[in-house]
Amino acid sequence: MELMKKLIIDVVRSKANDGIGKPKEDINEVLENDYGFQMAYLKQFKYGKFDRHFLINYRINKLDKYHLKSTDVIVIQYPIYSGKQFEETLLRYLNDRRVKTVAVIHDIDSLRFPNSTFKTVKDEAEFLNNFTAVISPNSTMSDTLKENGLNVPCVDLEIFDYFSDVHSKKNGIKYKDEITFAGNLNKSVFLKYLEVPEDIRFEVFGNIDDPETLNSSLRYMGSVSPDVLSKKLGHGYGLVWDGNSVDSMDGKIGDYLRYNNPYKASSYLSAGMPVIVWEESAIAKFVEEHHVGLAVDSIADLAMSLKRVTDGEFNQMVDNAHAISAKLHDGFYTKQAFDRVFDEIK
Repeated sequence: MELMKKLIIDVVRSKANDGIGKPKEDINEVLENDYGFQMAYLKQFKYGKFDRHFLINYRINKLDKYHLKSTDVIVIQYPIYSGKQFEETLLRYLNDRRVKTVAVIHDIDSLRFPNSTFKTVKDEAEFLNNFTAVISPNSTMSDTLKENGLNVPCVDLEIFDYFSDVHSKKNGIKYKDEITFAGNLNKSVFLKYLEVPEDIRFEVFGNIDDPETLNSSLRYMGSVSPDVLSKKLGHGYGLVWDGNSVDSMDGKIGDYLRYNNPYKASSYLSAGMPVIVWEESAIAKFVEEHHVGLAVDSIADLAMSLKRVTDGEFNQMVDNAHAISAKLHDGFYTKQAFDRVFDEIK
């Protein structure tokens, strides 16, 4: 009897030019090592007229070599970012063969961008109904999608795992007045207005066109690779914030924290660092349930927020962060979600 095929379709880049990003790479590693999946690469769709009218089917038909059937399972990390027509054609191809398909949702662009491929969340939920099941970042995102028409089985991931060869540093009360922020600094406009007192060491890592735009009370540490950053993280807190304001979360980008799982939260926690998050963000629920940081309404007065934390409370948060770190390094949340979704679709 022919064995069930288990494939991860990467429709973004070829294996020779693989830049799909660490969150997707870590999920792929779990699927390959723990569940026996293999990668199936389709060349990147370029959006040209020739692509639109001919090469879409040509590229998708490369999957013919797998002779897919109804017992096979396909995982697609979503969004695909190869154009709506490509995505619809791919799902139609798979559904025609009655293959079981699982979407691992990283982002919902209709919530994230004002001019996304899908004009409304209802439109995007309708597209996701083409999958057999989906894995959503968290319960808030899941509830939002269901309220907008998602009707296929949906499993919550809770938080993205984070694989790293770097062991978390010894964190403790000696570092409780230190904060790190890492990310795309060009879109982190709030850093221009975030002023911290001298007794708080606030380090900033990331790309920025003009470091002079950062508030002078912050210490710019440059832009480093994820591997190098992992070695530098580990002391004090990690900040998860976005948008233009220190007083509240504003704008489409800032508001998106209500729904998504920011990957920087995983990177901080994997390093054994408690996190500071917006109290209305989706990740705040995880932070509070596991007591791995602070959920605040504003970062205008970080000094006061830190002073409210006793030495004992900080040490407990550090211990809890180390416990979560061990799970993130092991792929715990990815495995838990896929175990549940495979039960749903078998």
